[in-house]
Amino acid sequence: MEQTLEYSVLIDENGSIQSIVPMGKAAADYIEQANMPLAGEPFVSAVSNGKNPKIRVVLRPSGRVQTFLEESD
Repeated sequence: MEQTLEYSVLIDENGSIQSIVPMGKAAADYIEQANMPLAGEPFVSAVSNGKNPKIRVVLRPSGRVQTFLEESD
């Protein structure tokens, strides 16, 4: 992988992935190779405040993975 890939991941209250939105053409083209979990699969611990967090996942060509909380509905 030679490009940085970014995804916006919406998590439901039980910690499963609700949706994954590729941010840009490269992220859409390489979503299968990025090995992102499927919608409905457990991803993180359950959210205690009942809100649905949205997390930005950044995959760097070096292998570095960064995550940022975008918002919490």
